[in-house]
Amino acid sequence: MNAAIDGRFAPMHAARWLLGAVVVLAISLTTSACGTTEQADTDAAAAVAVSQGFLNSSSPHYDLTTTQAGCLGTGVINDFGIAQAVTYKFLAEGNKPVANIAVDLPEAAAEKFAATFSTCTQAVELAKDNLINQINPSTAARAKKLKECLDENLTEAKMQLAIAHAFSRTSDSTLNSVYAACHTFG
Repeated sequence: MNAAIDGRFAPMHAARWLLGAVVVLAISLTTSACGTTEQADTDAAAAVAVSQGFLNSSSPHYDLTTTQAGCLGTGVINDFGIAQAVTYKFLAEGNKPVANIAVDLPEAAAEKFAATFSTCTQAVELAKDNLINQINPSTAARAKKLKECLDENLTEAKMQLAIAHAFSRTSDSTLNSVYAACHTFG
């Protein structure tokens, strides 16, 4: 008589089956986790290379701190992935930094990058500081009025629009309109 048929060893048979299923599941999870870890390592290396490209760039747009460049590197890889980062010239083949980042993005990609750039670099505050330096108010009262004007006219949305246009090489008058509204406080 077969012991499994009469039920005496059925629990042992079920335990072996369950143990086998657990081993198969553990192997598949380990294998997929290794793939995820490899991809995370590859993405991290690409992000470092992109950030290095920003730090090495001669463009005045990229006068960045290491922290800002790191944020941009991570943002570019998160936003676009490695293949598109290469296509858009943020990254060279083989996850190598480019010598000089000079991107010309399609409009949708430029808008996505503008949001990342603005977040990583505090672009609105930097633009306000640059405009204050350009306008160079002659008195403290004029400086205060200029700051109020810039706070009112240079919003995050306007800054992102200006950044998107800069990175898609399309014309935009956003910053010119802010300058026109506020330059009288010089």
